[in-house]
Amino acid sequence: MPYLELPEVSLWYTDERRSDSTTSEAVVFLHPDTGSSQSWTPQLLPFITANYRLIAIDQRGRGQSKSILPTIPDGACADDLLAVLNHLDLEAVHIVATALGAFDAIQFATRHPERVTKLVLANTAGGISDQWYANIVQHMWTPEILALPPHQLELSPAYRGANPEGTKAWIEMHHRSRLQPGLVRETEAANRLADLELLSMPVLLIAGDADLLAPPRLMQHLADRIPGSQFTVIPNTGHSSSWEAPEVFNEIVFQFLANTVPAQAGRADCNCPDRLERP
Repeated sequence: MPYLELPEVSLWYTDERRSDSTTSEAVVFLHPDTGSSQSWTPQLLPFITANYRLIAIDQRGRGQSKSILPTIPDGACADDLLAVLNHLDLEAVHIVATALGAFDAIQFATRHPERVTKLVLANTAGGISDQWYANIVQHMWTPEILALPPHQLELSPAYRGANPEGTKAWIEMHHRSRLQPGLVRETEAANRLADLELLSMPVLLIAGDADLLAPPRLMQHLADRIPGSQFTVIPNTGHSSSWEAPEVFNEIVFQFLANTVPAQAGRADCNCPDRLERP
C-alpha cells in the first residue's frame, strides 16, 4: 500500500476498488484513536463489492503512519486528509468517520465543504470546545471510566460476552495500531457547536446505545445543531458500532449514500433516551 510523504509525516493509506470498477464515488474512512485503518476491516469488502472506491488513512502516529513531530498540531489531520485528496485528484468524497476521526471530519468539512459530498459521524463526542458541552463530557468521562482497559471502554458488554473472537481481534488490532503511542494531540476539542451549523452537506449521525463515551443523548446535541441531519441508534453496541455490528452499520451507511432514509434513522422518530437540556 502507498505512502504519501509530507513535510512532517509519512502518511500511509489504502486505496481499493473493484478491478472492473470505473466508479467516481470514493468513500474516505477516518478511524478512532484506539485503532488504525484496520478498524475498518469489516467495511472493506462490502464497500468495494458495492462499487465504492474505499480510501482509509492511518492517522499520524497510528498504524503505519510516522510523524517526525512530538505532538499532533491542531488541524494537522484535516490538512493530511486534504493532501491525500489532492494527491489522488479527488475533488469531492463521502467521509465516514468514527470517534476521534469524526473530530477531524467535522473540522475538515467546515473548512472545505466543497470537498465533502456526504458526511457520516459515528460514535463521537465531536471534539466540541463549548464550555457547557465540555462540562457534560467531563462529568461523563470520569476517571473510573477512562481507567478501563480500551476493549472494555469501547466494546459493549453484550459484544464482549457474545463474541470473544471478535473481541480478541479488536484487541490485537488496537495493539498493532500503536506505532507511536506517545504521540498526542495538542488539542482534541477544536470544534464548536456553531461550526456544526455551517455543515451544508447531508450528514448522518450514528450512535451506539451502550456507548460509554458518546451515548445517544450526547450525540443528539450534535444532531440538533446540524441542519437537516439524520440520526440513528444501533442497539446493543458500544463505542465501536462499525466493528460490533458491521452488517447493520454498513446497510445504514449504504442507504444514506444512496439517498434513502436509513433504517431507524430520522431525528423525529429516534428512539434514543430523552435529550439533555441545553442553554
